[in-house]
Amino acid sequence: MPPTDQASALTSDERPWNLSNCQRKRLPIEDAQNFPILGGVLSLWRAKLPEGGFPAKSDLDPTEIQADALPNIILMDVQEEPRRYRYRLTGTAIDRIQNRNLTGTYVDENRPEELRRILLHDLDDLVETGAPHLVELSFLNAEGYSRNLRILRLPLSGDQGLADRVAHVLLAFDFH
Repeated sequence: MPPTDQASALTSDERPWNLSNCQRKRLPIEDAQNFPILGGVLSLWRAKLPEGGFPAKSDLDPTEIQADALPNIILMDVQEEPRRYRYRLTGTAIDRIQNRNLTGTYVDENRPEELRRILLHDLDDLVETGAPHLVELSFLNAEGYSRNLRILRLPLSGDQGLADRVAHVLLAFDFH
């Protein structure tokens, strides 16, 4: 799903987002190694990476993920036509920072609007390119609390299907 012309003007990875209460900056994927939780998840994902595709959701055994990363994980389903992103599983730290459990809800239902627009753009980019993302976000949540975090987003294929089609997205968070 390509972004609209208006969104394209705002989503350049050459500069950070500067919106009224949300800032986004894309970081080199290798920078994930500088953060223990993110680096561990990225290393596991790379170890499971098949030739010419993405690891399947079932390739990632939760017992192989470092224990301190599990509360900071989100697993999303990618639905097509229309494309939507559903929170399949959220860790306890994510629930705490959001002040609610997002499981079963959709990204396009998120507030605030600015953050939703950024997330949808980034997820669409990940699905279309298959390239992992590392971003830094600073924003006010729906309750007005300041949040600063780094997010590692990794494409996963479906358990039954093409290994080169993104069916799920694994997200790992580093809160600072």
